[in-house]
Amino acid sequence: MRLSGLHLLLTYKCNSQCAHCFLSCGPHHDSFLSFSDAKKYIDEAKDVPGINYFFIEGGEPFLDVELARKIIKYTTDNGYWIGILGNGYWAKTVEKGKEILRPLKEVGLGAIGISTDRYHQEKVPLTTALNAVQAAKQLEIDVDIMVTSDDKSEGDEIKSSLRVRNLDAAVSVSKVRGKGRGSLICSGKSRPWQELTDCNEALRDPGRVHIGPEGAIHLCQGVLIGQDARKGALKDIFEEHLKAPNVIVEQIAQG
Repeated sequence: MRLSGLHLLLTYKCNSQCAHCFLSCGPHHDSFLSFSDAKKYIDEAKDVPGINYFFIEGGEPFLDVELARKIIKYTTDNGYWIGILGNGYWAKTVEKGKEILRPLKEVGLGAIGISTDRYHQEKVPLTTALNAVQAAKQLEIDVDIMVTSDDKSEGDEIKSSLRVRNLDAAVSVSKVRGKGRGSLICSGKSRPWQELTDCNEALRDPGRVHIGPEGAIHLCQGVLIGQDARKGALKDIFEEHLKAPNVIVEQIAQG
């Protein structure tokens, strides 16, 4: 089993409603991952050989920063590395950003990813996202910037903005995924099937999975194992998947 990471989707709720969001997150969602469910997954991870890190995502996990803090503490208390991904909306100033991040740093937060691009910036200005980056840097928290764009020059523009502030952070650019609301952006666009030769996720034997607040286990966003993580032991669920992936996963994996 290749599995090394569990990514916990704290919620599908988000303060924004980005046009490219492949999970269709937004203010209309209400459910959050319960702390008891998060503890279950962390406790059961020890029975799954290879799991050595967790990541908190959303939605926007900073909408319940206290829940995120509790999960981070429980994860690090159990010996795992953990990071978090958000859009930085909470860093109206650098000092405000440090105020939000400091309690997470104190319980062991290993890294933060900040999502910013022209879609995110309709709600969260780049200056605010960069405040979050600067706050993380000043607290000595590792930070990366995640850009979703079909235009690679957008990443270069953000790197230029970092230099203006004398900030150094990795910037990764990924293409818009044609899922969720992102399918509307990609509507009418297509690629020759001959170009579809690889996939970021190994569906049959994944290196990571995402677990939603409702217990859905995503091999790739929207492609599910088909079992409720809240109701079964993770070890059993993953072993069963390795032996016999569900028919949808198998068909996609075959291509």
